Amino acid sequence: MAKRLAEEPQAEGPNVLDFRDRLSINPDNLNEGLEEQSGLYYDVANAYAEAVAQRDAIKLDLEEKSAEIDQATRKKAEAEEAKITEAGVQQAIRMHKDIQALQRTFLDAKAAADSWGAMKEAFQQRSFMLREIVQLTLAQLHNLGLERGVQGAKVEMSDVNRFRAGQMRRDAAGRRRVTGE
Repeated sequence: MAKRLAEEPQAEGPNVLDFRDRLSINPDNLNEGLEEQSGLYYDVANAYAEAVAQRDAIKLDLEEKSAEIDQATRKKAEAEEAKITEAGVQQAIRMHKDIQALQRTFLDAKAAADSWGAMKEAFQQRSFMLREIVQLTLAQLHNLGLERGVQGAKVEMSDVNRFRAGQMRRDAAGRRRVTGE
């Protein structure tokens, strides 16, 4: 059996739980969320790819070991001139301690790959949500600007109207003085 990732000691890499808290979005600091998103997504996607590679390497080891045991079981039966059924060969493979250990390792690697896959999807959703929150925030700021603009325009119009009314009163008062009305 070739030496693969499954047999090499693995350095402790990132953990799915390390990224769980990083999924939340602070609406008061969208700039930070936007700046860190691509780096976080890359880290998660890379960890997912590594977990899938690890799982696939273990699966290949499992298949090769199964083939090895299959061949050894058939040769042993042939040497002993014993009849063995296909079900008997499969049972011998399933019961072999190396196969059982590789099965457990494979299941752990599959669970890790699935967890990283879910985290990758969550960060994709985070990306979509960041975009939506930014658009919502911009729309709210635009509406606030419009409201302030309308209020400002109303105040300006009111000031202009008061000024004109004052001018008209002064003009009317001036005319009354001149004409004696």
